[in-house]
Amino acid sequence: MTTETRTLPALAPGSVDTPFVIAGYDEVVTHDTRWDAHSHPFHELLWNERGASTAVVGSRIWTITPALGLWMPAGTLHAGSATAGTWFRASFFGFRTTASISATPVAVEITPLLRLLLERLGEPGLTPASRAATEALVLDVLVPA
Repeated sequence: MTTETRTLPALAPGSVDTPFVIAGYDEVVTHDTRWDAHSHPFHELLWNERGASTAVVGSRIWTITPALGLWMPAGTLHAGSATAGTWFRASFFGFRTTASISATPVAVEITPLLRLLLERLGEPGLTPASRAATEALVLDVLVPA
């Protein structure tokens, strides 16, 4: 099996202007995939729709599943991996628009409500008022596990 290695930059918190409150990304990886150590200028919630993946911060290894996500504060250096077929999701939280729920990485239960709210943010045609209301609800229910 081929392993794909992805390299991303290490960016300081707030070093890139992110004009959003919450933005999302998802991908089904077709090969075993690893991400070299990197960091983001925004906070990140890692969660999976299908399969399991890992994130490594220092000497700590976190497992991410459909039921348990990982909050990664902006600027936290981390590496990761996912096996082929994993459907991973990442929700990005603007550094200047969203307070971190923790100063360090922390597990987050991906409740059915949180999942539905995060999925709703990806719907096309969501009005600005509906987006703002949904983002407020996400921030209300997003808590460390």
